[in-house]
Amino acid sequence: MSKDSMWLWMKFLEILRLNFLDEKQLAYLFKGVDPFFVFLGSSVLSMKSNSSYIAELCGK
Repeated sequence: MSKDSMWLWMKFLEILRLNFLDEKQLAYLFKGVDPFFVFLGSSVLSMKSNSSYIAELCGK
Protein backbone atom coordinates (compact mmCIF):
# COMPACT_ATOMS: atom_id res chain seq x y z
CA MET A 1 0.00 0.00 0.00
CA SER A 2 1.45 3.34 -0.98
CA LYS A 3 1.95 6.16 1.50
CA ASP A 4 -0.89 8.21 -0.04
CA SER A 5 -3.42 5.38 -0.04
CA MET A 6 -2.48 4.51 3.54
CA TRP A 7 -3.12 8.14 4.56
CA LEU A 8 -6.48 8.12 2.78
CA TRP A 9 -7.36 4.80 4.43
CA MET A 10 -6.61 6.27 7.87
CA LYS A 11 -8.78 9.30 7.07
CA PHE A 12 -11.74 7.05 6.18
CA LEU A 13 -11.30 5.13 9.41
CA GLU A 14 -11.31 8.47 11.22
CA ILE A 15 -14.53 9.50 9.44
CA LEU A 16 -16.19 6.23 10.41
CA ARG A 17 -15.02 6.46 13.99
CA LEU A 18 -16.13 10.06 14.43
CA ASN A 19 -19.50 9.75 12.74
CA PHE A 20 -20.78 6.22 12.91
CA LEU A 21 -19.05 3.73 15.15
CA ASP A 22 -17.21 3.33 18.39
CA GLU A 23 -13.94 1.37 18.59
CA LYS A 24 -15.56 -1.98 19.50
CA GLN A 25 -17.90 -1.74 16.53
CA LEU A 26 -15.01 -0.81 14.25
CA ALA A 27 -12.95 -3.79 15.42
CA TYR A 28 -15.93 -6.10 14.86
CA LEU A 29 -16.67 -4.62 11.46
CA PHE A 30 -13.13 -5.01 10.15
CA LYS A 31 -12.42 -8.45 11.63
CA GLY A 32 -11.47 -10.84 8.83
CA VAL A 33 -12.46 -8.43 6.06
CA ASP A 34 -10.20 -7.43 3.19
CA PRO A 35 -9.30 -3.75 3.80
CA PHE A 36 -9.99 -2.84 0.17
CA PHE A 37 -13.62 -3.92 0.40
CA VAL A 38 -14.01 -2.20 3.75
CA PHE A 39 -12.55 0.94 2.18
CA LEU A 40 -14.97 0.68 -0.72
CA GLY A 41 -17.96 0.10 1.55
CA SER A 42 -17.04 2.78 4.07
CA SER A 43 -16.48 5.35 1.34
CA VAL A 44 -19.97 4.70 -0.05
CA LEU A 45 -21.55 4.79 3.42
CA SER A 46 -19.90 8.02 4.42
CA MET A 47 -20.38 9.87 1.10
CA LYS A 48 -23.69 11.46 1.99
CA SER A 49 -22.77 12.83 5.39
CA ASN A 50 -19.16 13.71 4.56
CA SER A 51 -19.21 14.54 0.86
CA SER A 52 -17.45 17.90 1.21
CA TYR A 53 -14.82 16.46 3.55
CA ILE A 54 -14.18 13.53 1.18
CA ALA A 55 -13.94 15.86 -1.81
CA GLU A 56 -11.41 17.91 0.14
CA LEU A 57 -9.38 14.78 0.93
CA CYS A 58 -9.39 13.75 -2.70
CA GLY A 59 -8.36 17.23 -3.78
CA LYS A 60 -11.46 17.89 -5.88
